[in-house]
Amino acid sequence: MAGTSLMPRCVRRMDRQVRGDISVALLARHVLEAMEMAMRDWAEDRVDDPMGHVRLMLGLAFQGVTKR
Repeated sequence: MAGTSLMPRCVRRMDRQVRGDISVALLARHVLEAMEMAMRDWAEDRVDDPMGHVRLMLGLAFQGVTKR
């Protein structure tokens, strides 16, 4: 990937594990939207623990909603 050295290390590591048809830009957008949704829920008093909710939303984004 061109410009790999400019990417954060966590993105470089993820790039090796993400499906080939998913771009880093799309992945970043997906993560950002999950984080924004979690923070919006906290701001609107839907949740008490914003960081726990961010973890939950990111878990849903990456692992889906099926049982493990």
